[in-house]
Amino acid sequence: MSNAEASPEPFTKYSRLSGNPLDVRGLVDAFVRRWKLFFAVALGLIVIAITASLILQPVYSATASIRIDPTVKSGIDIDAVARGAPPDQALVDSEVKIMQSRDVARNVVRTLNLTADREFNSQLKRGLKPFGTAKASAEEVTTDSVLKHLNVAREGATYIVALRFQSHNAAKATNIANAMAREYLASSVRLKIQSASEQATSLTERLSTASSAAEQADAALAQYKASNGIVTGATGGTVTEQQISTVTSELAAAESAAAAARSNYMAARAQIAQSGIEAVSSVLSSPTILELRRQRGDLLRSRAEVDARYGPKHPETLKVARQVEGLEGQIREESLRIVSGLESDARSAEARAASLRGVLGGLKGQLETNSRASVAADSLQREAEAKRTIFNQLAGAAQQVNQQEQSNVAQARIVNAASLPTRPYFPNKPLFAALGGALGLILGIAAVLVAEFMDDGIRTPEEVERELGINFIASVPLLTARALVIDNKKIEPWDYVVARPMSGYAEAMRTARSAIMLSDIDKTQKVVAITSALPNEGKTTCSVSLARIMAMTGEKVILVDCDLRRNALAGLLPQSPAAGLIEVLSGTAKLDTVIVQDAVTGLDVLPLQQAAFTTRDLFGTKAMADLLVELRSRYDHVILDGPPVLAVTDARTLSTLADAVVVVAHWNRTPKHALQATLDRLSRDKAPIAGLVLSMVDTRSRLNMNSYYYGNYRAYYHD
Repeated sequence: MSNAEASPEPFTKYSRLSGNPLDVRGLVDAFVRRWKLFFAVALGLIVIAITASLILQPVYSATASIRIDPTVKSGIDIDAVARGAPPDQALVDSEVKIMQSRDVARNVVRTLNLTADREFNSQLKRGLKPFGTAKASAEEVTTDSVLKHLNVAREGATYIVALRFQSHNAAKATNIANAMAREYLASSVRLKIQSASEQATSLTERLSTASSAAEQADAALAQYKASNGIVTGATGGTVTEQQISTVTSELAAAESAAAAARSNYMAARAQIAQSGIEAVSSVLSSPTILELRRQRGDLLRSRAEVDARYGPKHPETLKVARQVEGLEGQIREESLRIVSGLESDARSAEARAASLRGVLGGLKGQLETNSRASVAADSLQREAEAKRTIFNQLAGAAQQVNQQEQSNVAQARIVNAASLPTRPYFPNKPLFAALGGALGLILGIAAVLVAEFMDDGIRTPEEVERELGINFIASVPLLTARALVIDNKKIEPWDYVVARPMSGYAEAMRTARSAIMLSDIDKTQKVVAITSALPNEGKTTCSVSLARIMAMTGEKVILVDCDLRRNALAGLLPQSPAAGLIEVLSGTAKLDTVIVQDAVTGLDVLPLQQAAFTTRDLFGTKAMADLLVELRSRYDHVILDGPPVLAVTDARTLSTLADAVVVVAHWNRTPKHALQATLDRLSRDKAPIAGLVLSMVDTRSRLNMNSYYYGNYRAYYHD
């Protein structure tokens, strides 16, 4: 057993501490205390899981792998082709839906005659025969059942599809899985041919309509251009646009030439005004002028020679002079002609530029008129091109459909046929055992935690001080029925302290005595009231045992039975008393005449004559106060065995008269809230609470953490 002495610090006031914190040590302690509950739950769930795996009917799963070929289309999406859309991204998902379709399942049901199989036709289990009108219903029921046993799923982002079928029979699961795969391939070919035929018919109609629409659009465009004079040139633009381009280039060249001619003419006029006509640049650079001037130079040299030889009047000299004058006249005439040519060139260039400007203005006016008409022409052009595009796309689609209609290549192929499964898919016995173990572990832990949190009893000294906020006095071990039989004679627990004074029980009483005496070192603890929260907490047993232990030390002790309604000390007395406490307080009996002495220990007992109910407050009277004064003067210790605090109010009055109040609680049974209510009431009455005694502690139970080290010092006791 465990014994713990009270703290020497006096208890002043009860304080309720919050919570029951479960730290790591607390969790370990909880599992050690409740290991049986944990293993019972864990092993129970493991057994249930294993039993279920043995009882449940096995289910086998057979898988066939099918590869979808994205290059072989089971049908052409005409609208997608017309839009120029990319290939269908949901191709595999569409094929999966086909594998799960009722048509495929129904054909397999018919092929394998599954309506006669009780596993899939639930009507057979009810005794219905698949004949007549019931046959069609049976087929649908069987088809529904087959679809429930079927699972089709794409493997990741690949083109591989796993077709799984489950059955209670391994061979049946394999046969149906392979039959479903083959039927899907056959259905895929049939669907492709049927779809191609339907699309060919639809395409023919749409192609004819598109052709007519394209022709009408081209005709409307041509008619509009003709009526509005819109002629397209070889380079892609209209004729007017091309003419404007040409005239613009010519105008630029003409304006440049006119500017140059005008500049030359104006420069010539300036030179004539300044230096004469012979100073004009064009005259100076003229080959004709240069030749004439050369000839004049020759004649001037000849004249000089003739003049020197013959004199100025000589006929030969006069002849040469006339020739010189003739050349000078030719030079003047040629110079005038050159200057006149410059003027003529300037006027001609300006006239050409003006003419080209007029032509360009006319062409621009014509272009503006044509542009307004071209807006509508462009709209007609786009419409015609769009209709031609649709026609070309539909023509391409028609060609694909024709090829599809003539092809019998399946959309998919079987990569791996379903093989006979060697072990059931369900139940997976190792998995069941593992899950049972994991769930058992979780629920076992949960059960321990729930039991721990639901447990409202007090078990350890630490809980007393932590959760109730009062001193712990002692743990009184539980005396079993076997222990209470000594020399073939059954005894009471308070007799055990006498029969086994060196026992753990007696040591607990001695520990309680020491703790009570030291609960307030500043005051003598003569009058000790012992109470409890509820009845049957071991309060009276502790009172008598404590009083006997005190008396066995040689001290003078009296035990007063203050539980007016129980008279629990009757078993301690050799015979029923003629008078008791009530008679002493009422004045009908003397104290000395009613005190009974315990012959074994010398303990004096002030009993009750009999249990009685009275409306009078006996303990709040002056008689009770005077009685206690007298008992204090006679005895070393006065033990008041009071009633439960929550049962009657006498206990609260009695506690205010004592020097120390000891609360007894049944180990692991008295609810914490009851103890808290008891301590609340005693605190409000300003009762001197010394602490709490745990009674009937099972030292062998794992719930008592002090049992861990009980074995280390049990050799000191002689039970």
